[in-house]
Amino acid sequence: MLEGKSLKEEVQMLESVKQDKYGQQFTSTDSMKAQRREIIQRHRQHSKRARLAFEGQRGTLEQLQLLGNRKMDTNGLMMQVYAFYSKIVLFAEEMSKYNISAEELAQSKAMVEALSATRQQQVQSKGQAQDATQKRKLAMKSTTTSNGSFLIWLRAH
Repeated sequence: MLEGKSLKEEVQMLESVKQDKYGQQFTSTDSMKAQRREIIQRHRQHSKRARLAFEGQRGTLEQLQLLGNRKMDTNGLMMQVYAFYSKIVLFAEEMSKYNISAEELAQSKAMVEALSATRQQQVQSKGQAQDATQKRKLAMKSTTTSNGSFLIWLRAH
């Protein structure tokens, strides 16, 4: 009976860990989506002004990835945004003529980098939640193979 109780506690602990990790993942996902929306909004404003500032300068526009269409998929767009902010800080003086300060550009670049860190946290939480789910499944499977009546006992207690 003691073995069944410790198995029950292990399964419950693993279920709790799983729920905690999925909660962290959902929180990270929500934060990431909000950050991404804000960054995309800023990028739209900044890229419009950069197109005006560098009109006719194909080389600069290419460096800033402003030639051609904006990427439509999330990963492609975020790569384009990252490339833009990595380069635009080098053109802060020109952008200041269009009411975008060097500080604002640096802040936008930092926001993109923070989004990357949030994404890493979200992926890590997801992996930990999946790992906890697998461990819980294995613990439950081992209890049913070693003692077929464990689930009946577990429900009763």
